[in-house]
Amino acid sequence: MVPKTTAVEYQGHRERAEQLGTRLPAAAWCPQSSAAGAQGGTRREWACLALSRACAGGMRRWLLVRRSADEPGELVYHLAYAPADTPAAELARVCDARWRIEEGFAQAQGEIGLDHMRSAGGSPGTAS
Repeated sequence: MVPKTTAVEYQGHRERAEQLGTRLPAAAWCPQSSAAGAQGGTRREWACLALSRACAGGMRRWLLVRRSADEPGELVYHLAYAPADTPAAELARVCDARWRIEEGFAQAQGEIGLDHMRSAGGSPGTAS
């Protein structure tokens, strides 16, 4: 997930993610249900914009915009980097799976009392 103020290059122009997200037409949104978890599956809609920033051969960068079907006004932004022929549905699926994995790690840390530990670069026993 990236802040809505993140600047990206789209169609040769540099813009904030939120500027692009608020201009998306209805046809840009594709529904995708997340995998069922403890609270059941969540219906979300995704839009995938191919960014124009240069990449290594055969690769592409995307801005993925996610919204809940229940609250379409609340947009969440993600950046992706993958082979250029990756389907938008696959990008959304992987992005959604990554988010659930991170949430699972945070919940597990809280349950065993390690939620005060540093998650990146910290050593065991080092409080943040």
